[in-house]
Amino acid sequence: MVATATPVSPSVMLTDSHGKHPAGITVTFTPDSGAGSVSIPIAKTDNSGVASAGVWTIGTVAAEQRLRASATVDGTVVNTTMSVTALPGRPAVIKIVSGDAQDGPYGATLITPIQVAVTDQYGNGTPGVSVRFSVDTGGVTAATDTTGVNGTASTRVRLPVTTGSVVLSVATDSIPVVKSTFTSRGVRFASFTMDINTTCGLSVEGYPYCWGDNGADELVPLGVPSGQNAITPHPISADLDLKSISLANIGGCGLRMDGVAVCWGSNVFGANGNGNESSQLEPMAPVAGGLSFVEIQRGPGTTCGTTKTGQSYCWGDGRVGQVGAANYYKNYAKEPVLVDGGITFHSYALGSSHTCALDPSGKAYCWGMNLQGRLGVAVASVACTSTTYASSGGTTIWTTVQTTCAPSPVPVNTALRFTTLASASEANPSDATCGLDSDGSTYCWGGNDFGQLGNGSMIPDSVPTRVSGAPAFKQLSGHDRGFCGLTSTGDIYCWGLVSSILGVPDITCTTSADCTPTPSKVQVGRQFSSISFTTGQLCGISDGIAYCWGNDYHGALGIGASDDLLGVGGVSTPTQVSGQSP
Repeated sequence: MVATATPVSPSVMLTDSHGKHPAGITVTFTPDSGAGSVSIPIAKTDNSGVASAGVWTIGTVAAEQRLRASATVDGTVVNTTMSVTALPGRPAVIKIVSGDAQDGPYGATLITPIQVAVTDQYGNGTPGVSVRFSVDTGGVTAATDTTGVNGTASTRVRLPVTTGSVVLSVATDSIPVVKSTFTSRGVRFASFTMDINTTCGLSVEGYPYCWGDNGADELVPLGVPSGQNAITPHPISADLDLKSISLANIGGCGLRMDGVAVCWGSNVFGANGNGNESSQLEPMAPVAGGLSFVEIQRGPGTTCGTTKTGQSYCWGDGRVGQVGAANYYKNYAKEPVLVDGGITFHSYALGSSHTCALDPSGKAYCWGMNLQGRLGVAVASVACTSTTYASSGGTTIWTTVQTTCAPSPVPVNTALRFTTLASASEANPSDATCGLDSDGSTYCWGGNDFGQLGNGSMIPDSVPTRVSGAPAFKQLSGHDRGFCGLTSTGDIYCWGLVSSILGVPDITCTTSADCTPTPSKVQVGRQFSSISFTTGQLCGISDGIAYCWGNDYHGALGIGASDDLLGVGGVSTPTQVSGQSP
């Protein structure tokens, strides 16, 4: 142990060239720097040729320590070295060495671990010490941890779902408690994803929060009873930090910082990719296959993503070819399967029965059902049928329609190159896709019964057609049968089935009393840096603050109103989402 005497006095025996052990030879004992001291630094050999350094009190550094002995025998200088390994002393000090006094959004598990060091009185790390962590509110990922070889232990703080101070206490059996104060603050949102009456947002740190309809427990929120809606943002899982998140069909998927994809909620057709069709709540299981993704997008029944190695996978509903793998046509893929063709796709736009994506050059490809030209081709390779519906006098009329399907990716019939795609994808008869080219012009193809192609007509089109009168957009967001675009100056324009977004005028369509067949500016008197649209609601970020407006069914706006209090009336102007910090 450091700063203690070795159990045996260090000694050397000299032998001359004749094999004798001479007496009276001077031996000098010199500890290396930091190796302590000896009580007899200079000694003479006895009649047995032995010289002793007396007591060697080793140094205070827990490491190998060396003592050198030197003498002159028969005119020759001889040297030897002795060593001991000094172990740390008893635990005496505990201190936080990293991750101290962090702040983060409420309900989050702080990304940076809190690392503590247990040392002896000389600062040497002490291994094998049990360290206890506790907080006065919230939680920790590890209530106890044992120090490793360097004397450190760690945990992560789970902030409570309320704002305020959080006191962390660190203790061992023999050292006084050390405390540190952390801050649970409001959320600062970076992006949104929306489904019908459900919204999720990512904080700037990558923590996911959701609000709105939780009837099927798809939000997995902390502090919200099963089946009860969330009228303010709640963390969906305390230990998640994500690069991206997407929602569809009462389920969601997220991409963790390490590239692992996780999915939750409804698992119809195997859209969660975990090998079964059972709904997945907490804990959120990673998508099967051990893949590491750079992009993932959830659709109504299918999920797709691209791995770090450039391979494109889809899973879920493949009954009309929407997973893009011919071997799974008319079947489900409950785990990721490679998309045919070997193309590295990005910017996936998933419909109820088709999928579109871009190759590295920006060329669009689609696969699945080609009803109303949604694949961007006149006719696909395989004859298939679709069951469509229409409402008349309060009655839903179902019809079987003959169409074509593409079980593998086919190029869209255009020479255009796009930078991003978006889909209006909840209504099977009328899925549509829109894309932005490099100068921000918008082109759309597919179903058009609510004017979602934005060209002023209600006629579907398999050829990408430029949206009439649209300014240059930097972002597109689509859902059901409508789209919204965001300009570089922060203005929002919407078209299709978007009349529930108050501030957008509507006209009477042949299929409905409320549609907007060409882009109309949303009159809200505020500029935005990003937006997300779903039928009924629109959310965006303006000057770092998140706002939502439209219908508030099930608390979908996240503004803290009582469930369904605002109903169809909603709010007509952007209203700040609850629980934020500036």
